[in-house]
Amino acid sequence: MKHVRALKAEPNLLAQYRNANPNEQSRPADQAAAAWDTFKTDKPAYAELLGQLAQTQQGLCAYCEQRLVDATGQLVPNDYQIEHVLAKSGAVGRVLDWTNLALACIGGTYKHHQDVSRRFTDKRDTSCGQAKGDDDLPPGGDPRGHPLLDPLVEVGIDGRLSVNGQNCTAAGIAPKVVADTITLLNLDCERLRKTRQDRRDNVNSWLIPLLTELLAEAHLGHAQRQQMLDLIIAGRLQPDGLGYLRAFWTTERSALGSDAETWVSNNQAQLA
Repeated sequence: MKHVRALKAEPNLLAQYRNANPNEQSRPADQAAAAWDTFKTDKPAYAELLGQLAQTQQGLCAYCEQRLVDATGQLVPNDYQIEHVLAKSGAVGRVLDWTNLALACIGGTYKHHQDVSRRFTDKRDTSCGQAKGDDDLPPGGDPRGHPLLDPLVEVGIDGRLSVNGQNCTAAGIAPKVVADTITLLNLDCERLRKTRQDRRDNVNSWLIPLLTELLAEAHLGHAQRQQMLDLIIAGRLQPDGLGYLRAFWTTERSALGSDAETWVSNNQAQLA
């Protein structure tokens, strides 16, 4: 779970839809699902919202960081949805509130997905919005309000998430809030834990030997070695040519260590 960029303005077609249908956003909370389904029938407005959220969030699920777009920038079939951060049925006015909308995966609920990191195998492996259901994130748990620098969550060698209490305190967010958010979203379910562990193992399998050779190379000066290291890190952490990040970006960041933190600090404009 990482810092997530939020929409900076309401998408034009969503605003037009609300203006043309003033009664929809004020329907009783128990009719929120129906109001949302009605909005989704306005295909251009829904498609615009999906596209803007995907671009803003750099292609990743707001919660688990699964990549929701393919190499061409198209949304991956059967694994994306628009998430209401505060449950749409929890209060009047939430259902079409653009500040309450984020892009998320479908939480591992598709039984026949070809990607095992997305495939349903057990109800205990559902995550993200599917695990949250009609609950709200705890105040301070919304990743759109988390800092980019000094991350609140790190990934261990076993793929499990851990809360950085010092960074939480510095950000004014109680460590328990972040821990409760991870639990509510079931982000340490076995499906995601194993995927993150494999991702860390992949980075370590090529990075450590490479750095051993790189840093020991007497024919390269310090500046050259640093330049090479920065390129390696950029290849894992910077957005691709379409503006999208690698899946499980925080896992990559944690595996790359302190040098990754320096790179992120020096390249905030690409990520914040």
